[in-house]
Amino acid sequence: MTGRCMMLRGRKVRVDGKGLVSLDDIFSLANKPNGKAPFAWYHGNKKGAFVLAAHDRVGGSGGGKIRISDVLRMGSAENGGWWAHPIVAASYAGHLNPSLKVDVHEVWLRYKS
Repeated sequence: MTGRCMMLRGRKVRVDGKGLVSLDDIFSLANKPNGKAPFAWYHGNKKGAFVLAAHDRVGGSGGGKIRISDVLRMGSAENGGWWAHPIVAASYAGHLNPSLKVDVHEVWLRYKS
């Protein structure tokens, strides 16, 4: 990751000030497969339970340290699209393409170390 983006397969994927990754950029990188946009992924596959589990894992349970919007959110008008914690972004990438999920994990783990 560099600055406000990470390099994934030679392309920039935006990262916001809170470290959330643009799911729309990952969707574009995967050539926008039909029926797999972030909105359809979240609502069509009942990912709410997964997002809640990710929220709890990264510090949301037992003290309310973070909000759900710190794990997955729709952006504002100036920063539109879907944004997700890297754990959730990797899950979405896996929905698009299993090897893309591995790439997201690898880039994030490199950044964290």
